[in-house]
Amino acid sequence: MKNQNGFSLIEVLLTMALVSLLSISVLMLFSNTVRTKHKIYDRCHNMVIAQSMIEQVIADKQLKGYHFIKSGNYTENFSALIKSDVKIDTLNKDLKKIKIIVHSMLGTDSLVTYIGNYK
Repeated sequence: MKNQNGFSLIEVLLTMALVSLLSISVLMLFSNTVRTKHKIYDRCHNMVIAQSMIEQVIADKQLKGYHFIKSGNYTENFSALIKSDVKIDTLNKDLKKIKIIVHSMLGTDSLVTYIGNYK
């Protein structure tokens, strides 16, 4: 049996086990990458929505006046899956804090800005 060619059954089984562990690790890495990509896309989408709402508030300030900017004036929901909340606090007579909160399937993101009553 000294001139034996080929692999034993144990060597084949160990090799198959090692290859399957490595392939499972690689597949899990791909799965996590896809999941992370979807989370990043969703956060970017939420930020675009929040930024567009802040731009709407700024446009209303310019067109309708500083005193028009109130939380009740901005109650827009984009779809059944994406909702937004606008909270406007008057910090003093010439400064308002605007917080846009966007709720979607994968989470909640918020964006804060300040608008002054400058001319």
